[in-house]
Formats: sequence, C-alpha cells, structure tokens
Amino acid sequence: MFIDGNKRVAQLMANKVLIENNVGIFQIPIEKLEEFKGMLIEFYETGDDRKIVGFMREFCIRRVR
Repeated sequence: MFIDGNKRVAQLMANKVLIENNVGIFQIPIEKLEEFKGMLIEFYETGDDRKIVGFMREFCIRRVR
C-alpha cells in the first residue's frame, strides 16, 4: 500500500473508523500481503472492488472483543 509513514497513519485512521462503528480492526496478514497488493492494483486499474472487498472481509477485518 504505502512504503513510508502514510501506511501507519492510513491504517490508524481506518481502524479508528472501524472501531467507532463496532466493526473491528483492519490488519493484513503478512502471508497475504502480496495477494492483497495485487488485488489493490487490480482495483485501481479496473474500479471493480468486489474481489478486494471479499478478500478484506475474509482475511483483514478482525473483531475486537
């Protein structure tokens, strides 16, 4: 996603919104990072978010208990 500090800030802000809305937290599993990056590029190129949204729901959103 981002190589510098923007990644940390973006994830922090995303998690703030998710937690406030009782969704959970966003965390990309390290073993899925390359797959996520590929889907992110595909989304940027096509505008079709179905694949990456499904991926994030399955692998990247963790409930806060």
